[in-house]
Amino acid sequence: MVQTNAILWIDLETTGSSDDADIIEFGAVLTDQSPKLQQLGVYASTLGTEKPYEAPIVTEMHEKSGLTESLASPDFNNVEDLEKDILKWINDTVGYSTEHMPWGGSGVGHFDSKYIKRDMPYLSKRLTYWVYDVGVLRRMLKLAEVKYTSDSGNSTTKSHRALADVLQHVQEARDYLQLLKGLK
Repeated sequence: MVQTNAILWIDLETTGSSDDADIIEFGAVLTDQSPKLQQLGVYASTLGTEKPYEAPIVTEMHEKSGLTESLASPDFNNVEDLEKDILKWINDTVGYSTEHMPWGGSGVGHFDSKYIKRDMPYLSKRLTYWVYDVGVLRRMLKLAEVKYTSDSGNSTTKSHRALADVLQHVQEARDYLQLLKGLK
């Protein structure tokens, strides 16, 4: 049976931030669309590339996180096989559907989407045009001077590993949903 109320939360790690950067790690969490965002499944894979990191800060970040070491034996050597594996995981977890699936994360509408559209056209077609972007909500709450003490969205605690970061984004979304429910 197809689960039609799922959200695909995504985080990518890349060789940089330019339009030419390569995806090197893909992390995802499937949740339901309830206020508790019940976890349905998790996914993480690394992708080998010959492209060097674009800047010293990227090199330092990926070496510190352990991603550079993990890339010595990547899970996939081409993005097409990675995309097929991701789609298989989605279908195995929530069933195959031609319906567009909502997706979320932090910065996904701007940063991650450009790489997914470019490199993963079949996944891109499966996703809605809009996203649940917790980074946008984080900045809106700050702008509204809403006092909020959770550190789920604190960028200094990000590991810069795709799965750990996407799990953090899902928890941040849960925290915001609880906050918003309390404002009723």
